[in-house]
Amino acid sequence: MDSKAMKVPLFDNAASHRAKVTTDKLAQLGHVHMPHPPYSPDISPCDFHYFLSLQDFIVGRDTRTQADLDNHNEHWISTRPKQFRYDAIRKLADRWQQVIDLNGEYIPHHR
Repeated sequence: MDSKAMKVPLFDNAASHRAKVTTDKLAQLGHVHMPHPPYSPDISPCDFHYFLSLQDFIVGRDTRTQADLDNHNEHWISTRPKQFRYDAIRKLADRWQQVIDLNGEYIPHHR
């Protein structure tokens, strides 16, 4: 399959993403807007991929001050390989399918 055909823009339900001018332009460019719930931790890459990894990274570290947290967060961000971000996007399709298979019910385990 053509790699260009595999690209799917990800929009949430922000007003600017739902605006007629935005949806009209996307349609003009050949993109289909795929609506989804206003918020679902099951399909948010930040929740099911990034935050779990950051949580695992933070466990056992000194987090008594905001400076400690900031330093750990910056270290975590700077040490994520490029593949980490690619994996988050690749997992989206699987997460979407799980949500469909469960008729929108909560996915109990994020791991």
